[in-house]
Amino acid sequence: MGVLLVLLLGGGAWYLRSWQPDLWGRLWPGAARMEGGGATQREGVRGTIYDRNYRELAVSYERVSVYANTREISNLVEVIEPLANVLQESFGDLSAHFSSGNPRIWLARDISQEQEQAIDDLALPGIYLHREYVRYYPEKESTAHLVGFVERDTGLAGIERFFNSLETKYRLGGPQTEDLQLLADGQPGADGRHLILTVDLKIQALLNDYLAAFSELDPGCKRGALVMEADTGAIIGYAQKPSFDSNRFHTYSEEVFSDVFNEMMAAPEPFKRYLRETSLLVSQSEESQALLPWSIAVEKRKLGVQLQLWEKLGAAGRGTSDFQGSVDDISERVPFTSPFSPAADYETVPVMQTPLQILTSITRTVNGGKKITPHTADRLILRHNQSEYLLETFLQIPAKPLLPAEVSDEARRIFQAMGRSGSLNASILSGVSTSYKMNGGMNSLRRHYLVVALVPVEQPELVLLIAGSDPGYLTESDQSVDPLAGVDPLIAPVVALQRVMKNLADMMRPRDQAGINYRALAGENDTPPSEEPRSPVAAETPAMTMPDLSGMSLRKSIRILQGAGVSITVGGSGRVVSQEPAVGTPLLPDMTVRLTLKQDDVDTP
Repeated sequence: MGVLLVLLLGGGAWYLRSWQPDLWGRLWPGAARMEGGGATQREGVRGTIYDRNYRELAVSYERVSVYANTREISNLVEVIEPLANVLQESFGDLSAHFSSGNPRIWLARDISQEQEQAIDDLALPGIYLHREYVRYYPEKESTAHLVGFVERDTGLAGIERFFNSLETKYRLGGPQTEDLQLLADGQPGADGRHLILTVDLKIQALLNDYLAAFSELDPGCKRGALVMEADTGAIIGYAQKPSFDSNRFHTYSEEVFSDVFNEMMAAPEPFKRYLRETSLLVSQSEESQALLPWSIAVEKRKLGVQLQLWEKLGAAGRGTSDFQGSVDDISERVPFTSPFSPAADYETVPVMQTPLQILTSITRTVNGGKKITPHTADRLILRHNQSEYLLETFLQIPAKPLLPAEVSDEARRIFQAMGRSGSLNASILSGVSTSYKMNGGMNSLRRHYLVVALVPVEQPELVLLIAGSDPGYLTESDQSVDPLAGVDPLIAPVVALQRVMKNLADMMRPRDQAGINYRALAGENDTPPSEEPRSPVAAETPAMTMPDLSGMSLRKSIRILQGAGVSITVGGSGRVVSQEPAVGTPLLPDMTVRLTLKQDDVDTP
């Protein structure tokens, strides 16, 4: 009987609080003074999205508004006069709000914290505060196509849409922190579940500057620049023009939201030729153990091998990435070929692909056959009392390579032979194509531009993709520019920022270091001469075994491990207090070394 009574009282209170707020306010004025958030837990609010340096890309901030329930106000003057002083409005303007005759009237939106406290202290009859959380995008147009936007706490496009599934997954049955891996202490910011991306806003700024050269695009023209890690598929820069402000997405037409990297286009001939030649290598590798150089290989291919290859490389079908809000319908466009030029035979190579498909297929052929997928989510963290815990990591670890190593070696030689040389031993391949579809009995033509750069071509670390499209065919406007223009000067600064992030991250602020994965690059020796000399430990301990790094800085630890070919995972900041594997353990290529750092009481340089 007692349990039933408790359930009835609880259900009645919930009903009054949710569906009869005015009656709830009359029964319990103090509890109803703040509607929509008095007991709201901040961890239930949509989390922040950061770039890899903990710079905010999407954040939920609290907005407090004031409204009046006129049925509860018997003396308007006694209410309006103090409200006018707090809200800094005239008595006449505030009175005009009440003259509408509506039972509920909004008096002010997005008030300051001081105004909120003053109104709460006044405890005026019929005056209530309403709290809600609003999504804000500090970068505005810069990362709009990648991050997307939210409406009513639901992601509608970009990584925000992917974030929906994560919010649902981890909102249920809140995980216990003692069961989670601690990433860092002393992390400022609101408690909750937050998403860290692979994107770097410094590299993003370089791509934006490159696209700024196309300052006045004609209607319908698009340009995009993308940078991706070849080994992991992690997107570190993703810019488009024209773009939109995610904070005002509802003011734009649907055409602006279209992603140039996910639109079907006629694959330019150089890229179809590259894929065709790669299929020859694959067919040859399945028939013979000795792979001939592609330039002298016999023109003998297997249809079944080719069709399977396109599936493996991602050139067939429409794969999805975490930042793609939705997959567009298969385009009705088809390649346009001039009747005056002979049609080349590219066999089964897919003639219509998206720039993302072409990027994926080329990268998989040159990175040793690793099945990468372009992605931007890095890790999901739980921040609680300035401590960060790992909820989920999105690091992709490819299983069995798609292609034999010798095929990838030859594929890189093909790419280098077909392309032109660029900065830092890069190889750049470009092409132009045209597609069309019937539109009211007329051909609707579209011109496409595509540039792919492997940096460096021997062992690609980064892949740069430039894509663009214009309406019409062979237009002689200012938009018909050389797609290679400005690409080569872009390579060096992008690579410089990437390597600084990977190898000199201990120079960043402590909160920037937590949970970052560092790759020790073999053969590099770019230590500034002003730094301290190599530790004696490095000389005494063979490079094949784990040295004792206790008490060392992160910079020195990375320098000692450099050349071992291991991945280094770092947690915390300061100096090394623990390490895995143990001292003396043989270090094998691609092994993961975990370092835990802690700040000294007095940490001298």
